[in-house]
Amino acid sequence: MPVSWEAYQAKGPSVVALGTFDGVHLGHQALLGRAAAHALAHQAISLAFVFSRPPANYLGQPKPLLLPPEIKYRKIERFGACAVCAEFPQLASMQPQDFVHTVLCAKLHAKGLVVGTDYGFGKDRAGDVGLLRSLGQRHGFFVDEVEPVQIDGQAVSSTRVRRAIREGRIGDAAQLLGYFPLLCGQVIQGEGRGQKLGYPTANLECSDDFISPEQGIFAAVACLKQRAYPAAVYVGTKPTFSGRAKSVEVHLLGEDVPSLYGRTLCVQLTAKVRDDQAFASAAELKTQIQADVDAVRRLITQPLPETLCLDL
Repeated sequence: MPVSWEAYQAKGPSVVALGTFDGVHLGHQALLGRAAAHALAHQAISLAFVFSRPPANYLGQPKPLLLPPEIKYRKIERFGACAVCAEFPQLASMQPQDFVHTVLCAKLHAKGLVVGTDYGFGKDRAGDVGLLRSLGQRHGFFVDEVEPVQIDGQAVSSTRVRRAIREGRIGDAAQLLGYFPLLCGQVIQGEGRGQKLGYPTANLECSDDFISPEQGIFAAVACLKQRAYPAAVYVGTKPTFSGRAKSVEVHLLGEDVPSLYGRTLCVQLTAKVRDDQAFASAAELKTQIQADVDAVRRLITQPLPETLCLDL
């Protein structure tokens, strides 16, 4: 589990990967993998120094998160690193030299740092990789600058992932992330229309803090109590019923589906089935839902895609 940088108790030298790690996409994974390799070679501890939220979220330019923090930290741990966390306001006014001395050296006992080519740190991002190298010579740590991971001629970035998810390009998002994107929310009481149509759904209350597709029907996998279920996911405004507010509903396929009310449900979106649309009647909608469920069954094949199996 993550630890705050103030509470971290060093048990030896460390190699620290630096970044926000929102999404832990392929670029982040390259940093974490490099840090783990250096840590092994230098008999050090692999750490990831992370902000719980992107700095822009505190500077009037909020970005929807790609993962809930608890899942982000678990993914980081899968790459052999312990997550050391900070809130951006704690460090926003710290000069670059003070950040290196107080946090990286005195607290984390950094023997090496792993950063991306555009890494900036300290107040107003005044520090860059060149300054890190200079400070490393003074304090006795090395700096490994990792080139961006490229897909389709462009660097993998959280911005690209957000755009792909928002537009419903699930395959593109998964290619950038290295895993299927997640959609999480608390299951709340709905209007019961799905039950009446013969396809009961779990209505997710999804926070605007997290990214989600604008609209559509999606194939997905949900994991509950260590069991994976294929799922059909609806995201839209229910135009057949003159809805206005965005709604997220999950229909789990399978038998013995446990009660979901009140719990947090996370599903991995694996493919888009179709766009949202209005239908002339509830009967016409029901026919289309059956076609959508059939499509999901074809898209979700055995074995089911890997899920985190979080019991949140």
